[in-house]
This record gives sequence, C-alpha cells and structure tokens, in this order.
Amino acid sequence: MIIFNGEISNNSKNYLLRYNKIGGFISGLIPAIIILIPIIILTIVSNWAYAIAIPFIVIFPFITSIPCSKKNRYQIYPVEIKITDEQILCTNSKYNLVRELSQIKFVKDFGGFYHIQFDFPHRDIHFLCQKDLMVKGTIGEFEALFKGKIIRKSK
Repeated sequence: MIIFNGEISNNSKNYLLRYNKIGGFISGLIPAIIILIPIIILTIVSNWAYAIAIPFIVIFPFITSIPCSKKNRYQIYPVEIKITDEQILCTNSKYNLVRELSQIKFVKDFGGFYHIQFDFPHRDIHFLCQKDLMVKGTIGEFEALFKGKIIRKSK
C-alpha cells in the first residue's frame, strides 16, 4: 500500500487550477461550437436577428473556464491518496473517489508530483500525488506499480 497524506504545495495547487481552467474552457467550447453552427446558418439563410445570440455563445467557453472562488478551491485539492494493489482512493472533506488501477491511462511525472490520468468516463483532476507527502511506501514502489505508464514532463 502506498499513501500520500497532507496539504499539497502551492505549485501543485496552481497546476490543478490551471488544469481545471483548461478543462472548463474545453467543456464550454464543445457545446458552444455545436450551438454556434446552426445559429450562423440561420443568420445567413433566414434572418440576421439570429446574430444577436453569437456574442453570448462565443463568451460561454470563457465563462466556463473561470476558476471557483478562493474559499471553495480546497474542494479540488486532494488530502489523502491511498493506492492498493487493485484500487486508488482519493479523499477530501467533500469527496471520496475510488478508481480501479486498470482504469489508469498514464501517470505524468512533473518532478515534485505525479498526476494520475484515467480513461474517458472516469477522468478526474483530483488524483495528484505530491512526492514529499508520501507517508507509506517509496517512490520506487510507486514507479514499479505504474511501470510503462509514467510519462516524464520536464519544464
């Protein structure tokens, strides 16, 4: 069993906020494009009055990328991550997330922390393991467990 426990550093928090912001933008961009295409067609074919909706649709991805308030940001930060032979558990005061190790797509190594990425329907930003918060297990055990799935990122 490998356990990471404690408050993550500001560098890790900034990474999660940036990652969350990009995810929010993309999740707002997709429906905006889907809605924008028929609006543009209606504007060209039918009536120019439909063009009034275009600025609101264009602004939508930017609105969805606004990060949560400072008092609620703690909700996206993991407090404890437990890794067993078959599961990974991420806990906070607001959530308990359990994923199977078989669902892991890859693990990004940023030097000071690992960010575990899952296959599509199980995507979460919360699985961030800061190396200096490891209270049980070793980095060698962690890397052996995810051998072949670790992607080293350098700055």
